[in-house]
Amino acid sequence: MRKRFVYLIGTLMLVSFVMKLTARWDSENRNVNLLFELQQMKNSYINATLELDKVRGKLSVNTTHPLIQTKSNTIVIPDINKNNNNKDPLQNTKFNHKKPGNDHPFVLLSDISIDKFRIIPEKGRKNYKFVFGIPTIARPHKEKYLLETLDSLLKDPASFQELNILIIIFVADMETDRCTSVSNMVTEKHRELIDGGFIEILCPHPNLYPSLDNVRQTLGDPEDRFKWRSKQNLDFAFLMWYASGKGEYYLQLEDDIIASEGYTYHLNSYVDKVKNDFWFLIHFTQLGFIGKLLKGNDLLSFAQYLLLFYMNQPCDWLLYDYGRGLVCYSGLDEKECRSLLDSVYLMHTPALFQHVGTVSSLGGKIQNLKDPTFQEHLALPKNPIYSNPPAVVTSTFSIYLHNTANILYEGVGMLWSDKVLEGNHIIVEFLHPQELKGIQIRSGNLDNQEDTFENGVVEFKRAMNEEYEYWCDFTDGEAFIYSSESKLIHAIRVIAIESQKHWLLISHFECLN
Repeated sequence: MRKRFVYLIGTLMLVSFVMKLTARWDSENRNVNLLFELQQMKNSYINATLELDKVRGKLSVNTTHPLIQTKSNTIVIPDINKNNNNKDPLQNTKFNHKKPGNDHPFVLLSDISIDKFRIIPEKGRKNYKFVFGIPTIARPHKEKYLLETLDSLLKDPASFQELNILIIIFVADMETDRCTSVSNMVTEKHRELIDGGFIEILCPHPNLYPSLDNVRQTLGDPEDRFKWRSKQNLDFAFLMWYASGKGEYYLQLEDDIIASEGYTYHLNSYVDKVKNDFWFLIHFTQLGFIGKLLKGNDLLSFAQYLLLFYMNQPCDWLLYDYGRGLVCYSGLDEKECRSLLDSVYLMHTPALFQHVGTVSSLGGKIQNLKDPTFQEHLALPKNPIYSNPPAVVTSTFSIYLHNTANILYEGVGMLWSDKVLEGNHIIVEFLHPQELKGIQIRSGNLDNQEDTFENGVVEFKRAMNEEYEYWCDFTDGEAFIYSSESKLIHAIRVIAIESQKHWLLISHFECLN
């Protein structure tokens, strides 16, 4: 009996051990099966992805699907609801299957360098008050507007020089010989202005531009119009990049406009009136991108904005959106946003410039827009072109005719000396101490380019009983210094460090505040 009981216990233990082994084997076998199935699923996914890539490749090259038609590697979804009154939101929508990295070729300011431009003349100067940017490009029917535009802007060369204006002509054609032809044409008629530093010709190298082939087109524009407006934005951005370090203000113009007589006075007068206010842009005409004036310090930031979104919208739309970003914020009522925009986007009326060209650089486009507020003849007040603080002006320079230091300082004439000796000077003593940020004095002019200050220095003193302090030198006939911080000044002295053989003509003497 005892032996049977021991046998039974042993049998039960053996059965239990076998059952445990069986369960463990089943569990391991199940895990193996699961791993095998997982590997099979992974392989199937990889194979399916490879097949999908092959199908996509064939689709982008030669689509045979009955619902899709292709043209120039661009897939167009046709209107499959042609007889349906409900419009299909995908109707005529274009998709591009380029790689994402090539869908929008961004351009950054760091991509631009001076060696990618041809500049005429090679050595240009800076410190202008106004820089006029004029992009020009050949028209389909060879219409030439540029020389007529320059003639209109240069009606009054004296005030043009007096205001210290630079015209930059940006030749936007991709053909390199076009740069030479424009340069020869302008130089033949305006060599003195080029030599005097009042006109520069800027020609970009074609490799500065990204390719606009096979990129996503926007606004539903046809390809030729899309490329035209995108390249125009790039032209403007490159021009602004170059002009950014040239002057205090930048005015965007076009090569087919005319200007009001006396526009320089009204331009300068309005800018001086608002120079201490907070604003971003002044419209000197209501049309498109013509006659838009920006501060020189704002050019680079707006140029980068154009470079980021040049394919998305026309330039005047981007200008509006940029302003919204400056003063508006999410959730702001549209009426309030519009009011804020009006406070930083100023408008001068009447318009100082009128668009006269009819043939656009875009083939087949006729442009007949006119600004109704434009007046060709504007009255000119008998005021000086710039105004300096009240002061007593004395000079030891010998004077030729009636060209004295007093009429120079008042902005209605020039100082002209037939003999310059070491120690000759002009002293401007203010009736009351003035907060000034800088000074700009120019010597020589187009008719007397040799009559410049060879070796002169500008000094200032803070109070009557103090000594004069050095402020700046004359370089290439010009003394210019400007700082964001003003200083209290009692008197200014301009002194000749050494004698010179030729005459001296000082054409501009402006205190900057």
